[in-house]
Amino acid sequence: MKFRLLVISMRIVLALYTLTIVVLSLIPSPELPDVHLSDKVGHLVAYAGLSTLLVAGINLRRVSARSLVLALVVANVFGIGLEFIQPISGRSRDVYDMMANFTGSLIGLGIGSAFVLML
Repeated sequence: MKFRLLVISMRIVLALYTLTIVVLSLIPSPELPDVHLSDKVGHLVAYAGLSTLLVAGINLRRVSARSLVLALVVANVFGIGLEFIQPISGRSRDVYDMMANFTGSLIGLGIGSAFVLML
């Protein structure tokens, strides 16, 4: 029962985290909070977190190549999709943001795997 609660909690956190990325990615640039970090570092950290949560949310019992590939694909399709719709909100599409998202996703795979293996 405790494990099931952990899985449900992890998926709720994943949904809220994903929604936060959507909001921050689509609000117009002047309305973004100034955090004194490089935009690319923000992307890297955000997508490392997303991939970490995806790996854990897909399968908390074990790490498999399938779950890692699925987490990587989902995170990057999501990130690329957001980059392509950003012009609708007055922001620009940036291939370097996509690269930072991908790099963060790879880091998140390692963190997520370590987390699942510790359980």
